Amino acid sequence: MSRTSRRISRPLIAVLAVVIVLGTVFTIHKLTRSHASQTASAAPAQPIVQPVTTAPKPVTEVAKAKAPATQPAAASPPPGSDDSSALITQTPTARNSDNATKLDPQAQARVTGDENSGSERSTPVPDQTGPDIGHSSWDKIVPQADDNVPGAQATRPSSETAIASIQDSTPIPPHDVPTVQTEISTAPLADAKTRVDAGDLIAARQMLNDALAAGRLSESDADSAKKQIEEINKTLVFSPRKFPNDPWGGTHLVAGGERLGSIALHNGVSWELLARVNNVTPKKLRSGQTIKIFKGPFYAVVYKHLCKMEIYLGAPGGPGSMYVTSFPVGLGKDNSTPTGLWICKAGDKIRNPRYYPPRGGDIIAPNDPKNPLAGYWIAIEGLDGQAVGKESYGIHGTIDPDSIGKMASMGCIRLRHDDISWVFDLLVDGKSKVLVKE
Repeated sequence: MSRTSRRISRPLIAVLAVVIVLGTVFTIHKLTRSHASQTASAAPAQPIVQPVTTAPKPVTEVAKAKAPATQPAAASPPPGSDDSSALITQTPTARNSDNATKLDPQAQARVTGDENSGSERSTPVPDQTGPDIGHSSWDKIVPQADDNVPGAQATRPSSETAIASIQDSTPIPPHDVPTVQTEISTAPLADAKTRVDAGDLIAARQMLNDALAAGRLSESDADSAKKQIEEINKTLVFSPRKFPNDPWGGTHLVAGGERLGSIALHNGVSWELLARVNNVTPKKLRSGQTIKIFKGPFYAVVYKHLCKMEIYLGAPGGPGSMYVTSFPVGLGKDNSTPTGLWICKAGDKIRNPRYYPPRGGDIIAPNDPKNPLAGYWIAIEGLDGQAVGKESYGIHGTIDPDSIGKMASMGCIRLRHDDISWVFDLLVDGKSKVLVKE
């Protein structure tokens, strides 16, 4: 081979070596990538892990968790207009098996009344009792209401019965005792009259009420003070006139979607009372409207020897109560009305009840003029004293007005028609207590 041939072959060999090396490197790199791709495709897919969050409880479940363990049963919807479905009451004249929880259709019908009710009232007998009427007894029985009152429902009830059901089945929140600063008067009767003449009815009433609660008055002066308060309350309580600064009530601005039943419930009074003093029906209540309210519940004290019922705001017997008014009553023959503490039975406050004679006889329909309950029935249950365990007693009207002021009933508490119409609206079943004293 020549020298020229050897010079050409050496570069060629070098080029071939480089090509071989590069080809080898490229092949190895390609094989590596292919193997990695196959490994990745063969591996199982890993799930994406996210932190687990606990969903909040629905509003309804929260409300149930806060609700009391037991609640009184709500009133059933009103029966039809047929007389055969009229309500049966548990009265001394009713069968114990009767259902006394249904509301008569007319139970929500009346929402206005005569502002001069009680005009037929007889002259009250001077009160011979001292200021102590058993204040400690009021706090023995009924447990404190749950502070967590369920809110208003999203939809309005289809009738006033639904409002009554809300009021019966939901506890009311406790109210603070109103505090009113009044000067201590050495002559409260005269000073109160001066305040009345000046138009300051709230201060005049508080001055008289403070003197009564403190026991500073003689028996005759106490009776005069009560009469003055009754006259004042004809305006402060029983008239449509509003008093925004009244510490025992005041006014309320109706919010959008608010119902008369919920307003009454929150204040511990009946919706019938708010409807009556404000001349409004539940269906005609409007947002932005200002209505008169009270800080209830109302209580009653019955003096057997006087045949008189006194009405109070707040439990009577101390500074945390306000005397409202009084009504003459008829009581049980032969001293058959048990003394002691009672409570208005939940779900058994009925307008136009049917009457069952206790000794047999024909059942008397609700609107029959011979019905001795005269259109109203408030069942009471015994809690303390001789009243413990007593049932089938109640507060009702009468078709025998001559029995008022006497012991002539079968044990119940009777009132004249105008008076029972107010007492029916003032007392709240399941809330208001009644103390019967000798």
